[in-house]
Amino acid sequence: MKTLNYMKNNGELTQFPIHYGRIYKEVPKLINSSYSLIPSLDFFEQRINAWKLNDSKLIKNWTRNSYLSNEGIISNSDGRIKIISDLFSVLKNLNISKPLELNEELVLKKGNYDKFNGVEFSKEELNNLIDRELTKEEALKNELWLAFFQNKKESLESYVDDLYSKFNIPKLMKINLGVRNTKHDTIKGLLIGSLGNGIYTINPSNQALILTKKIVIN
Repeated sequence: MKTLNYMKNNGELTQFPIHYGRIYKEVPKLINSSYSLIPSLDFFEQRINAWKLNDSKLIKNWTRNSYLSNEGIISNSDGRIKIISDLFSVLKNLNISKPLELNEELVLKKGNYDKFNGVEFSKEELNNLIDRELTKEEALKNELWLAFFQNKKESLESYVDDLYSKFNIPKLMKINLGVRNTKHDTIKGLLIGSLGNGIYTINPSNQALILTKKIVIN
């Protein structure tokens, strides 16, 4: 199995296994395995670390690939969404054990939206946060981006400062949640795009690097 260098908080490099393929096929295989996905915050901090070190290999690995995040989006038919923090656990709870359908979202049974906890945004709040490129100032104030950074403002500020200074593009960061279903509650995974592409919800037919870490059970 291929691996990718990952920097710990103490500066030590370790290696995490990579699963690569079509997401709709690979994810169900991993749900009941001893692996978990990496949170969005970790991906962004790896980019910050790579830029700090000016390590060309690390920069290439963390900026030129798309990765499946540990977070997911549960959408209510009334336009509300919740950001959930453990996609595999939720899919396991929903008993997803076979390849996902080739569509952009998985329809949930009625009542499942309220079953799971997460950071919630209303339809009205989302209208000002998604589907457009943001200026640096807008990115720093975007509550949805902050949620993907686990409300760690310093990490968001570091990432935004580095990103906008390196690319020197007035409008860059973007979150695209795709077309939201108005008839059913649904769940989507999150794909962290290569640089310049922000965060996108996955289309299960897409291919991506699925970076995982081994779960250690004491």
